[in-house]
Amino acid sequence: MKNFFLLFLFCFLAAFGFAQDYQDICSPGITFFKNTSGNILAFRQDSVYPRGNGDTIFISYRTIHLFQVNSCYDTTNGSILGREVYKQHDGTFYFFNWNHDTLTIKTQAMLHDTWKFCNLPSGSYIEAKVTDSTQDTILGHPDQVKVFTFQARDQNGDTLANFLNQKTIRLSRHYGLFRTFDLYFMPDVEANDPSVYVLSGKTASHSGIQNLTWKDIYNFDVGDEFHWTGYWSEGSNWQTIKRVLNKEVFGNYDSVRYTLEHCQITRFPMNPTYIVTVYDTIRETYYFDRMPDDSIIGLLPDALQRDNTTSGDACRFSRKVIFNERQTQESQYRLFHFDNTINPCWSNAMEGGTPVYDYSEGLGVTFYSFVLIDGQVDQRDETMVYYKKGNETWGTPVASGCKQLVPAEVLTKSYRPEIKIKPNPAETLAEITLEGFPPSGLSYSLTNDLGQSVLMLGIHSNPFSLNCAGLPAGLYVLGIMDGNGSILGMKRMIIK
Repeated sequence: MKNFFLLFLFCFLAAFGFAQDYQDICSPGITFFKNTSGNILAFRQDSVYPRGNGDTIFISYRTIHLFQVNSCYDTTNGSILGREVYKQHDGTFYFFNWNHDTLTIKTQAMLHDTWKFCNLPSGSYIEAKVTDSTQDTILGHPDQVKVFTFQARDQNGDTLANFLNQKTIRLSRHYGLFRTFDLYFMPDVEANDPSVYVLSGKTASHSGIQNLTWKDIYNFDVGDEFHWTGYWSEGSNWQTIKRVLNKEVFGNYDSVRYTLEHCQITRFPMNPTYIVTVYDTIRETYYFDRMPDDSIIGLLPDALQRDNTTSGDACRFSRKVIFNERQTQESQYRLFHFDNTINPCWSNAMEGGTPVYDYSEGLGVTFYSFVLIDGQVDQRDETMVYYKKGNETWGTPVASGCKQLVPAEVLTKSYRPEIKIKPNPAETLAEITLEGFPPSGLSYSLTNDLGQSVLMLGIHSNPFSLNCAGLPAGLYVLGIMDGNGSILGMKRMIIK
């Protein structure tokens, strides 16, 4: 009798566990998912429409989706759970993929229950089955999880080969989808990603990954040290170190000023003997109340900043976890255009520059890239390669410190060149001022956008005048050379 009671109790508790409410999929706030590559996707409930009888429609924010098959972007649908989610009163959820077909998840299904998850061509389909109920740790908290396993079947119910076979998604009782694919692309080839997405943050419960703020990004402490390497396609590369010497918080704790030891060494491959160095103390001030969250940081992964039906200047944002598991928000300004001559398609437009910024938690700007294609490629990149924050270190330092990067004997021989052109654009005459160059033995050249030298003269005063009357309008490069003809510096100028 005792054994029968224990068996009855076990079965009752198991059935009770399955009967619990697993419907917290479209909870208020933002839900973040991370894959094994560190990329982050998100679902934000933008609006809710009650439909009566306990049914509800949830609308997500719009994102930019790239289709690998035709290299087209979709800007009309939603995030990782699709643009629209329909919830029935019985706990059945319908997710709408890119093809406006439905994916079905039955949150209240019992062990061994099966149903059609989604359609495949020719009457075949993907079957979902509840194969397990287990305990797992979700965002640091123990919770009950249902496991749904997929199997492809034909119209007769016989098994078919498919990359989704035996793949699983997991549903947490209190936190919703815990392990999932990007449902927007399922069941097509784009879903064949070995790195599934795992729940990594919820703002409603303030657990796990959260939205970054400017205070999170520029949160330095005395002793923090950062190293960068940089590259400019027009002829230089550099290494930089910054170390925090002092931190001053002021205002209503909404501003901070850092005093930094700053050093940099720049080399010019066209003239290996010429080195430019910087070694000084600088200040950087951040007024957080003047840095609106929605400018960059408050937007979600792959969010559109702006667009319209025929062309659009859009800002694409992505989130990832790098730098020793520190969060990074990347902003990439892209010009998109819409072509409906054959197949309607949003694609990249090549006009203009495409600056990219990475802002990382506690590290500031960790990557910058700008590529300008205007007759020739002009590219500038700067990447953080090392940091030290307290006992935490990441990467490879460029030197053990500023005194090794920029030794005193190099400092006494170095220059800090700068070319100033006024006015720029110029029409007939421009005044050129040189700062930080050797005092004599210099000459200049002016090269057009075809790479042809149109002027080459000696420099006998500083500043000096450059007569550009009669030259065709366009983009030029002004080069400053030493007595051996080695280029010491260049700057773009426009003649109108």
